[in-house]
Amino acid sequence: MDFELSPEQVALRDQVAAFAKDEVAPLAETLDRECRFPTELYRKVGGMGITAIPFAEEFGGMGLGTFEMTLAIEQLARADQSLAVTTMVSVAAGLIVERFGTPAQKAEYLPAIVRGESYSASESSALESIRFMLKAKPTFSDVRLARLARGLADASSPARTAADLRVVSTVAV
Repeated sequence: MDFELSPEQVALRDQVAAFAKDEVAPLAETLDRECRFPTELYRKVGGMGITAIPFAEEFGGMGLGTFEMTLAIEQLARADQSLAVTTMVSVAAGLIVERFGTPAQKAEYLPAIVRGESYSASESSALESIRFMLKAKPTFSDVRLARLARGLADASSPARTAADLRVVSTVAV
């Protein structure tokens, strides 16, 4: 088995590493000290296509895999853990929608997640966590979240019980 990175993977890693070194690292300490999340950097992460890495091309993604996503997250994390974790969680929640969501949910939620124009999270505390992080009201209603949760648990989805259903929340960046 070959464990070497492909030339494409090396290029991806190096591109994200350069971005992290040049644009993220110089701000990371100040952002931590001021307890601020780098929304503008998250938008750049999306603009570079990092948030699109693991999503299917039909949803605007690059159609790559989770390993390539891991390469990118690793480079972001070298510069700023908050940006890396938020990117990772948002993409992971989007992958839940991609895999288990209805066609209507995919059409509504995935474009902004894939482009890095919204944060997304899963679990019951996601809504409050995002509100706290942004110190802003979300752009969706709890009723909309309830519809999403019900839709994810419909007959066409493997998620059938509260125990295996994770609500996905999104907030526009």
